[in-house]
Amino acid sequence: MKLALAILGLLTPIATAFVWWVKNKERRKKDRIRKEIKEHEHLLAKALHEKDADSVALHTEHLRRLREEWRYLARR
Repeated sequence: MKLALAILGLLTPIATAFVWWVKNKERRKKDRIRKEIKEHEHLLAKALHEKDADSVALHTEHLRRLREEWRYLARR
């Protein structure tokens, strides 16, 4: 019985650290996507101002993909 409690006492901090690591990993991914969305919105506005059709198409596509990924992560 004491051995089981000792093992459980050792596993609890490990499990807690693992859960913290997974949640932190998801948060960092969301932060990275949020930063990329802001960057591409800025680049899209710049391309629209310069009337560069190729850049507008490129940044619009990137934004679409990033927003899809953001929606997927938000649902989880």
